[in-house]
Amino acid sequence: KSQQEVSWLQGNYQDRRFSISATIARPRGRSASYSFVGLNRVQGPYRILAEGQIRAIIPGSEKVWLDGELLERGADKDYIVDYPASTITFATGVPIDSRSRIEVDFEPLLDDYLRELYDFSGGVSREDSTLHFNFGFYRESDDSRRLRSGELSQADRNLLQNIGDSVAINFRDGAVADTGGAYLARSDSTGNRYYEYVGAGNGDYSVVFSSAGSGRGDYIYQGDSVYSYVGSGKGDYRAAIKVPVPSGENLYEASLGWHPIDKGTIAIQFRHADLDKNLLSSRDDGNNAGQNYQIVAGYGKSPAVYSDSFGVSLAVEISGKNYQPYARQIGPDPARQYFIPDNYAGISNRKEFTAKSAAAIYGPYNFLYDGGYIDYSDQFHSYRNGVTLYPDDITSYFPQLNLATIRTGYDTAGSIYRGQGDLYRMQWRHALNQRITLESNLKYERRQNNYQRRWRGTTEKEINLG
Repeated sequence: KSQQEVSWLQGNYQDRRFSISATIARPRGRSASYSFVGLNRVQGPYRILAEGQIRAIIPGSEKVWLDGELLERGADKDYIVDYPASTITFATGVPIDSRSRIEVDFEPLLDDYLRELYDFSGGVSREDSTLHFNFGFYRESDDSRRLRSGELSQADRNLLQNIGDSVAINFRDGAVADTGGAYLARSDSTGNRYYEYVGAGNGDYSVVFSSAGSGRGDYIYQGDSVYSYVGSGKGDYRAAIKVPVPSGENLYEASLGWHPIDKGTIAIQFRHADLDKNLLSSRDDGNNAGQNYQIVAGYGKSPAVYSDSFGVSLAVEISGKNYQPYARQIGPDPARQYFIPDNYAGISNRKEFTAKSAAAIYGPYNFLYDGGYIDYSDQFHSYRNGVTLYPDDITSYFPQLNLATIRTGYDTAGSIYRGQGDLYRMQWRHALNQRITLESNLKYERRQNNYQRRWRGTTEKEINLG
C-alpha cells in the first residue's frame, strides 16, 4: 500500500482486544516495478521505465534491490534517484557490472485519470494475545469519469470497449488528411505505411505521435516537433494517439494468528484480488479474480545469519493463475532464486514451499538452512537448498561458508528440460574496531540448462581481497 497518498479522511481505534481503521485518499501515483541488468563499470544513471515510458517518480516511493538485496537510499549510502528524470545512479561502494540484477518498485506520477483509494481493516484478539483475527478491504481505482485534463471522445470510449483487457493496443490513428500538413505518406521495403516529415505546409497529413516505450514504436524524436521513421519496432513512438485506459483493483484479505506455545506461532492468510485492467470494457473480465493462500509456522527467533539461538520457519503459499495484485507479493529476484526460464510468464497456479532453520551449535560455527520448492502446475518446478556455516559473531577469525544447489524441470511441448546450479562461497569478515572492517570473498558458481533444447550455461569465479 502506498505511503505517498494524499488523504482525504483517516481514522482508527484500538484497545486491548479490538482495532479498526479506515482511509479515503487520492493517490498521487500507482504501484509499478521495473527490472534491468547493469553495464560493466557504469554506476549510472540508469533509466527507470513505467510500462515502457519515462514518467516522473514520486519522491521517496521507491524500493531498490540489487541481486535480491534491499538497498538504502542516499548519496552516502547505496544510490540516489533523480525523480523528475526517472533515473537511478549507484554509489561507488556498490559496484555494478553486466551480472548485476536490479529491481525497482516505485510509483510513477499519475498523468491520466484521477485516482481514488479506500482502505478499511479491523481485528480482534484474545486478551492474552494467543489468538487474533484480522480482516481488510482495499480498493485502488481510477475514476473512469474524470481525466486530469480533457475528456474521452465517443470514439475513444468505443475503442476501449472493444479492446477489453488487451490494453497494449490502446491506440487510434494519429494521422489526419490535411493539405497544410507537415507529413507525406510513404511505404517502406516491406510494404509498411509510414509518414515522412517534409516541413510545415508541404505535406498531406497532420500527424500526432505518442510514446510507445523503448523499442516498441516505429519513430524516433528528432526535436522541434520532428519525428523520423526508423522501422517497425525499432523506435520509441507511434503515429497514433494513445487513449488512457482506466483500471482498478479490489483486494479482500483475512488472517488468523495463533500462539499455541511459548515462542511458537502459526499464521493463516487468505487474499482475494480482483484486478480489472480496463474499467470501460466488460470483455475479458472472466479472468480478473484470483486467490492467494498462505500458511506460516515458526518457532524461536527468525532464522538468519548471526542468529544466536535456535529458530525454524516453514511456509506454504498457493496463488491462483489469475491472482495478480498491483503491488509486489513475491520476493525480489525470483527468477534467479529458482532458475526460472527467461520470459516465462507462469500462466498457471503457483505453489511455493519454503523452509528455514538456524541453530547455535557447540564450537566456532552456527548453522543456517534455507530451502524452497516452487511449482507452476507441473509446467515448471524448481528445488533449491542452501546451507550456511557462520561464526559466532563478526569479530571471529573464522570465515563464513556457503553451499547452495538448484535443480529444475521445465515441461514444454511434451518434453521435459532441465536446469541445475551449484554455488560455493567463502566469506571472511573481521571487525578491527567500530570503524575498520576487513573483508574477503571467494566464490564459484556454475549454472546450466537445456531450456532451449541444448545445454548452455555460465560459470562465475570471484576473488575479492580487502
